[in-house]
Amino acid sequence: MPEPTTSATSANREPRLVHDLVRFSLVSGLAVWIGGLTFYAAFVVPVGIKMFGSVPQGFATQRATASLNLIGVCVLAMLLAHAIRTRCRSFWLTWSALALVQALLFLQHGRLTAGLDPTTQSINAADFYDQHRLYLLLTAAQWLLGWTQLWLVLRNSSPK
Repeated sequence: MPEPTTSATSANREPRLVHDLVRFSLVSGLAVWIGGLTFYAAFVVPVGIKMFGSVPQGFATQRATASLNLIGVCVLAMLLAHAIRTRCRSFWLTWSALALVQALLFLQHGRLTAGLDPTTQSINAADFYDQHRLYLLLTAAQWLLGWTQLWLVLRNSSPK
């Protein structure tokens, strides 16, 4: 026969439920962000380049990466709440690096957008490919830091 639920028993379960929901939300957010970035880079971009060429694919990439960057900001906010809650030093360090990289990606995205001419579907900046290379390096750093954040979320599973 199950034990009757007392207010003390309910109080003990609530923090664990909250912890589990927060952790589930973090892992889900990171999965959407990292998974979306991985799928887009590994499959969508190469197929788009083969089908349409690199410049037309760049206009599709411009819109898709804007969405990925917005998802990144949402996940960073969730991760910030987790960092405050857990007070884990390594989590704070990687979160800070990830936030910096995300800010740099927003700046770089603006520079790349300025180098695209949507009316002619052409590139109008001499240094566009150098700027794009920097964007790709920042994205790779973001991807690695995102995986690091996921590892830390999964490793630090006990509620504080």
